[in-house]
Amino acid sequence: MKTNIFFHTAVVFAVLSCLFGCANPEVELRKGTEIQIRPSTVLSGFTPFASDNFEMYDDSHLRITCLLYDKTGNLAYQDQALLDNFNQDISFHTTLDENNGDYTIIALATCIMGTLSSPTLEAYSISGTGSLDQLCVKQEYDGNSYYSTWSVMGYASQTLSFDCTAVSLNLKPATSLVYMQWKDIHVHDRDVFPIDEYYIIYHPNNVLQFTHDGTPKYSSSLSASQNRGDYVNPAKNMSSTNIYAMHNIFPGSSVKLFARTFSGNDRADYSNQKFTLVSGHQYVFSLDCATFKLTPYEGILGTRALIDELKPTGGNSLPSFQHIDFSQKQLNN
Repeated sequence: MKTNIFFHTAVVFAVLSCLFGCANPEVELRKGTEIQIRPSTVLSGFTPFASDNFEMYDDSHLRITCLLYDKTGNLAYQDQALLDNFNQDISFHTTLDENNGDYTIIALATCIMGTLSSPTLEAYSISGTGSLDQLCVKQEYDGNSYYSTWSVMGYASQTLSFDCTAVSLNLKPATSLVYMQWKDIHVHDRDVFPIDEYYIIYHPNNVLQFTHDGTPKYSSSLSASQNRGDYVNPAKNMSSTNIYAMHNIFPGSSVKLFARTFSGNDRADYSNQKFTLVSGHQYVFSLDCATFKLTPYEGILGTRALIDELKPTGGNSLPSFQHIDFSQKQLNN
């Protein structure tokens, strides 16, 4: 009888040892969450000069990039989707791990052509996604938006706790909307040496990164002699008196800005100055071709003074970027 008692007792201890005595493993808790992203708020604070300025460029799509980083700044989740325009919303679904603590969400809205896996053109390139410290968004080419949303960029950043089952992100503009205006472009057509081209030139920030808490920080990878901008050729716009172009530019506290003219091979610079751009704000760079004076101001194009009907500049074609290559040679110091 005693033998049976000892036998059963040994069995019970063995079972309990297997259940509770094996190195006390941690219980991993995971929970699903939904990340809802709303891009329309990127445009809601801006006023377009023409209603079609906020339409998508032909054959382009809006790329939404969703990145989730753990408490150490390492990538825990990423996904992308293509939308038809800024008026569409998108949701991503992922799983959170309690052991990772709070997460940081970075959401990006950028325009591309082609597919997610093989874009043929990107307004912004995204690299270094594996780490929040290395994440880098770079504006490609320049800020020209081609009278569309092409170079508009939106973003959102937010801390996400393990307890959160759903989060909704209203994207904010990462760029400033700048309308460039050329007034009275034919005023010097009958001069002995007529003006061939009028430039508005700026030296922008072209890189967006984020601090560990998701705060955006802007910088420039351009050398001091590399500039961006746009120009008007009066001979190619004979039926127009006043011309405008639309750019979206990363913010900066002291953006170099000036005007340049070409008459044959002779060039001259005017109104060299510095100007502050704030993301989400709207500006006008107005060049009076008669006086060569460039005036930047915060506001909406067409509301400061009565002018003739503004028309878009001729010859801006996105797929070739030929006019950009030509401009870059002229914009360098």
